[in-house]
Amino acid sequence: MGLAAMRSVTHAACVGTQTGDLAAMEEQAFRDPATALPQLAAQITSAEDMPPTRRAALHAIAADASRQLGFSRQTITHADAGLALL
Repeated sequence: MGLAAMRSVTHAACVGTQTGDLAAMEEQAFRDPATALPQLAAQITSAEDMPPTRRAALHAIAADASRQLGFSRQTITHADAGLALL
C-alpha cells in the first residue's frame, strides 16, 4: 500500500512534466532505465550546487526508472529522498 502511494506521487511529480535537460533524462529513463540509473545517480550525488527541486526531480526520475526495473527498495528510497527535498 505504501509503495503504491509513493509510486503515484513519484509518477505524478515527474512523468511527462520535465523541461530542458531533465526532459531528455526523463525520456532516457523511460526508454532505457538500466542506462539512465547510473547517470541519474551521478547527478544526484554530485557536489554541484543545484536547487532542491531539481535534485528532487532527479530522484523522481530515478524512482520511476527503478520501478521499471523492479527495484522496489531503490524506488522507495528515491521517492522518499525526493519528497524530503520538497
